[in-house]
Amino acid sequence: MPNFLGRRTEPSIADLGDVADAKSALSLIVWKCAETFPKNSNWYNDVWYANPWPSMDVIEAGNAAVVADGKIRSFQVDTLLEKLEDRASVIRFTNSAKATFAGALDMDFG
Repeated sequence: MPNFLGRRTEPSIADLGDVADAKSALSLIVWKCAETFPKNSNWYNDVWYANPWPSMDVIEAGNAAVVADGKIRSFQVDTLLEKLEDRASVIRFTNSAKATFAGALDMDFG
């Protein structure tokens, strides 16, 4: 099983199922700092690497994940790539994702 810095990065091939049933998906995750981090903090070490991504339970419930003692909130939206068949469908998905992120994380995309 491949590992990156001690984390499992790929599923077991035994868990993948029949290739004929495979789908490709796009996931967008937004991370929002809800509190100030110390001045010497950086994105990689103190946010991305140090904290878990939204769990499937949180994603499926439609809730924002809260990590780092409440300092970070994150939210994920997913779509199947087959639904992004042309420019118009990409724009619709992007607008929908922005609206979802804005509501879930109290953000303004302008």
